[in-house]
Amino acid sequence: WSLVFGCIVLFMGRFLLAFTTSHSVVAVCLYFLIPFGQAFGIPVLTIGIRRYTDQKSRPVAFSWFYVVMNLAALLASPSVDIIRAAVGEKCSPIPAFNLPCFSAYRILMLVGCIATLINLFIAWFFLRDISMHSASGQAQHFQPVQDSPFQILKEAIRSKRFWKFVAVVLLLTGVRLIYRHMDATFPKYMLRQFGPEAPFGTILGINPFCVIVLVPIVAAFSSHIRAFRMILVGALISGLSPVFLLLGPHYWNAILWVVVLSVGEAIWSPRLYEYSAVIAPRGKEGTYLTLSSVPLFLAPVIVGGMSGEILSNNCPARYQCNSFNLWLPVVLVSVSSPVLLLAFAPCLESDIVDSKHETLREDDDGLGAEPLFDMQTSSDSDADAFDIAAAPGTGKGSASRRVRPVSSLGAA
Repeated sequence: WSLVFGCIVLFMGRFLLAFTTSHSVVAVCLYFLIPFGQAFGIPVLTIGIRRYTDQKSRPVAFSWFYVVMNLAALLASPSVDIIRAAVGEKCSPIPAFNLPCFSAYRILMLVGCIATLINLFIAWFFLRDISMHSASGQAQHFQPVQDSPFQILKEAIRSKRFWKFVAVVLLLTGVRLIYRHMDATFPKYMLRQFGPEAPFGTILGINPFCVIVLVPIVAAFSSHIRAFRMILVGALISGLSPVFLLLGPHYWNAILWVVVLSVGEAIWSPRLYEYSAVIAPRGKEGTYLTLSSVPLFLAPVIVGGMSGEILSNNCPARYQCNSFNLWLPVVLVSVSSPVLLLAFAPCLESDIVDSKHETLREDDDGLGAEPLFDMQTSSDSDADAFDIAAAPGTGKGSASRRVRPVSSLGAA
């Protein structure tokens, strides 16, 4: 139901943006409705992938999850150029909505509305709260932890693993800022440097195309490598990628930037999604994933002011851009992530886990073992239940518990 709620809110925000002429409504959509709806998107989907997979299939599932996201981006980027080319700067008034101008950007918002409605339909009719049992591969009903938000946050704060997780996420903020510059800085730079015909959407579309091709290959050859090392190497490659933009205003420099950025992204980003999901105690993934998304929402705030400042100083008008001075601050900020990760690696690497090594684990705070599956006591005569040994450290000895499999999953 979190996905359903998020899709409804997101649809409202995009629909209002497509038709409103009020600055106040635009502000409500941009600062409340759309961010609120997006907050119920990627984090909730990530939790769902963890629950819909077992230990063996999880790395592949997260890789394909990332591939699908980039496939959507691959289709979206050229569509910007296509719609802009078809509509141009022309505006068609719509008297029924009191709109003096229905521009290409309003059409893009409507496309987003249609996509959101499709997501809402799938979430409403085809998804269920289940969890996969790793040993048997069978599905079972899942009930999230019902503790109060304060209690869940209190337990998380007491865990050393949680703080190491937060540190890794925050140190990656510098690399994440690059992707906001792709939205806020790069299009304006291209239009002012090369003119209104600059195909910045097509160039940015190289990123999801490369990621779609590279992620399955990287996943196949690197599943045995520790997640932290993959994150560190990928962040270093992505962090250095804007160096190509320092070399001058040429299309090939922009293309090389996007290609190298994509290579690094294919290495570190899927492993970070996987790590964020598996490090959280079962049933409390939402707390970890919500906090891991904080840098994503801080990034637009940071980049917004930074982008405006460097553009006004180094690319104020058409054909008056200083590429080196414009992109140097971006390079310095992005490189800070791998440098800091490398500096703190001895402290951070020890608790980075891979999903294939995920077991019934004890919290670092001494609160006891956190079972990976919902369990309920059952008699030995239950023929439709299978045994799971009690979690170590619970004092249950060799006692068994029973987990009832779900007989029918439905479509997912």
